[in-house]
Amino acid sequence: MTLSESNAKTLLIAVHEDIDEYTDNAISNIFGQGDNALTYPPDVKLSADEIEALNKLFATDKLKSALKKIISDTSAAIIFNLLNNIDGTSNPKHSSDDWIGVKLVDEEPDPNDDNIADFLHDEFYATYWDWQTIKTKK
Repeated sequence: MTLSESNAKTLLIAVHEDIDEYTDNAISNIFGQGDNALTYPPDVKLSADEIEALNKLFATDKLKSALKKIISDTSAAIIFNLLNNIDGTSNPKHSSDDWIGVKLVDEEPDPNDDNIADFLHDEFYATYWDWQTIKTKK
């Protein structure tokens, strides 16, 4: 079974919605209206000096609009690149030359399946430190 058109569309629409929502949250954090709770990179918080610097920004509608466009564009570019890697139309930078992409398929529920290795979101933050090792070697 492959990924159905309905699930593909639902997933992609959810990504657009998340980009919008998370961008708004980022802008709220920038202007001191959020909780400054960061999840990436793991175990990183804004320093007092960084918060003080952000507090010096004057939150105009034009600045908020510009930041929303920049943050949304960056988020969308990351997702678009991820989808190209999944589709096999581009190669992950640290892959072998024979990258052919991966398939997303509709899940058929199996109440006996406890295999959490299939959950990429669980591995996302854990692999940050692998990335740091690769980045340091560059």
